[in-house]
Amino acid sequence: MWANALKRSVLASLTWRVLEILLWVNAVLRRHGARVAALTALLLLAASLYQFSTEASLLILEIEVFKDGLPQPNSLVYLFAYTPDGMRFLRGVRVDGRGLASLTLPFGDVIGEWVEANREGRFKCRGYPSIVVAALDQELRYGGVSAKPIETLSPQGIFYLRVRVNLTQGVPDANRTGGVSPLLDWDLIYAHEEWRRVNIAKLTTDAHSEGFFIVYIIESVMSKSAVFSWGLTFSFGHVWEINGPFNSMDTLTSKELLGVVDSNQVGYASMRLLFRFERWRLKGVEPPIYQYWFYIRDMDVCSLDTVQGEDNEMTGEWQFYKNYTGKGFDAEDILDIIWYDTVQGVDGKLRVAVPVALQSWLASLNHLPPRLAETSVDVGAYKAMAIMFHVWAEEGYYVDVDWYLFERTSYSWPGAYMRFKTTPV
Repeated sequence: MWANALKRSVLASLTWRVLEILLWVNAVLRRHGARVAALTALLLLAASLYQFSTEASLLILEIEVFKDGLPQPNSLVYLFAYTPDGMRFLRGVRVDGRGLASLTLPFGDVIGEWVEANREGRFKCRGYPSIVVAALDQELRYGGVSAKPIETLSPQGIFYLRVRVNLTQGVPDANRTGGVSPLLDWDLIYAHEEWRRVNIAKLTTDAHSEGFFIVYIIESVMSKSAVFSWGLTFSFGHVWEINGPFNSMDTLTSKELLGVVDSNQVGYASMRLLFRFERWRLKGVEPPIYQYWFYIRDMDVCSLDTVQGEDNEMTGEWQFYKNYTGKGFDAEDILDIIWYDTVQGVDGKLRVAVPVALQSWLASLNHLPPRLAETSVDVGAYKAMAIMFHVWAEEGYYVDVDWYLFERTSYSWPGAYMRFKTTPV
């Protein structure tokens, strides 16, 4: 359906252009003869095709809105583009009676902005655009967000995206209109970004265990599998939720970090990340409806170090991974080398904390409601880096290796946090 619609649009555009060219040919023919007319026609047709090719950066979207597995007819859908300056509201549209909407957007300008920003070196990593779709049901009682990265910097092309938005969050002070809400726009009322050093990985040992960790970040131009993808953490006011992958970035350098953790110690791997917070308000609605977003804009690969970074509350549970029998602390006594992304349930994901101090500061300016300021929040990373943990334990002891699953109000997210806990044989 999408391909046919696009073909019809393209053919219509070219047909009108060809008619214009024929009229020019007819005029030139009358004045200067057939040879000049033929040359004019060829030049005009070439220019027309070139103009079409450079303007054909189109984003074709098929959007579905649902809740509890059921379509949500007449829901309101809002499109945002991720640009080098942050999020930009594009337009709104209402889905049909089946909870579906389809639309075509010109997207060349957004891609061009990223090309220019990367060329100017505005970021430490090469950035890419993405599309974010927020949705509300027709009575403004429930909301949801879905994001899709667009991993291209080519200004020409046609991109097909299918976006499913699940209305997972209740909206505070719901049912303002008592009926079907009109289609309204969003205003960005506050944005803030800053660099913070946060913990990426952590290893805790006890009196009879030792270990070390290695963190690899590979230059993305050497391996496209090393492209970082970050999640978008959002809320309509009640709870935080991670959606993603949201935005992608290429690292422009490689880094390897080794952290040695002796007995009864805690070792950290931390890095500077550029956090961005945005607060949006839906126009013309009282009481107001807000969206709150946290996401990572950039990362400083060269800052990767073994110093302790910021964190937030470890609310969750340690998950058992494996048990070993200790053999000693010499090199040949190593019990295992554990790749973090092979741990059960991790699937290449890890979380980084939004620092508590940053949340508190935003709340002090009244940009975060108390409920959100007092709830720990994380940003998810996807297949971001290679992390290995090496395990040793004293002879005469068993050692349990555990990893940590962060449990929040509306999501669970794995962290690259491990501990070694020993018991006598």
